[in-house]
Amino acid sequence: MRTVIEDLKAQIVAMQRELEELKAHADELKANGTSRAAEVGIGFGSVLAMILSFTLNHSVGWAILHGICSWFYVIYGVWEGNY
Repeated sequence: MRTVIEDLKAQIVAMQRELEELKAHADELKANGTSRAAEVGIGFGSVLAMILSFTLNHSVGWAILHGICSWFYVIYGVWEGNY
């Protein structure tokens, strides 16, 4: 009887360790997901700025420059009523 109780205690301790590892892994995934979303947003802003710039100016040079400006160019274009 005593060994069964000791085995159950050992299993509970092992499960607690696994739970802590899963919580740490979940926190890590949340942190990586947020940074990944920021990377995608920055890339999308650059592409959008380049497409809008090329559509308006028909110049690759201006499109590259406006792609570097990213969301600032997009917001400026909306503010000025260019598109």
